[in-house]
Amino acid sequence: MFRQISMQRLIVYLLLFGMFPFFAVVFRFVAHKNSVESLKREMEMVREMSLLKERKQRQNRIVQAYFKDSDHFYFDKYLESLRFLEPEIKSLKEVVNNKHFAGDEQVVRRLEFLLGDGNHLFFTESDVQKFPLFQETVATQVHPVEVNVDNLQQILALIEGLSVGEFVSAPKRPELIVLEFRLEKKNALEDNEVYMLTMKLLKREFSL
Repeated sequence: MFRQISMQRLIVYLLLFGMFPFFAVVFRFVAHKNSVESLKREMEMVREMSLLKERKQRQNRIVQAYFKDSDHFYFDKYLESLRFLEPEIKSLKEVVNNKHFAGDEQVVRRLEFLLGDGNHLFFTESDVQKFPLFQETVATQVHPVEVNVDNLQQILALIEGLSVGEFVSAPKRPELIVLEFRLEKKNALEDNEVYMLTMKLLKREFSL
């Protein structure tokens, strides 16, 4: 059979056959190199995920340490004790206490509303979820309240823990997250802007 094959073709076949081990080695080398590169990428991804997890844990520890002594009665002491629209209350009192006051029922009802529970913040707490290091509670405002710009600044300072205008936060604030914040502008009364405010907050309390 070999006699029927020309010498040139035979040499080509022998060369090709001789190069087969070389190609096999090259193929294995490339496959091994690709495997090593894939393993390197996986290791780099694991390292980045580990660093990210470590940063998150470090941030979580900082947050936990910051809020660990929060006041469970923060809402009662600082938010639900607020009185709103003090300038209007003052002017209405002056009208009512004036000896010439004719006893306008609308004025009296308005003053009673501002001084009573109808215009005070009240929250109901529900959906308590407990986790290993903290618990979360949803605090929903019972009814809308009327506020002015100064009142809004004071409320935001107490919730966000920041200085807003001339107002600052109170001590031992729990972590508060605003879930809903609805503000509706009412007609201005005596050049004072009045808004209807409704909120829903998430209160997170840590235990270390």
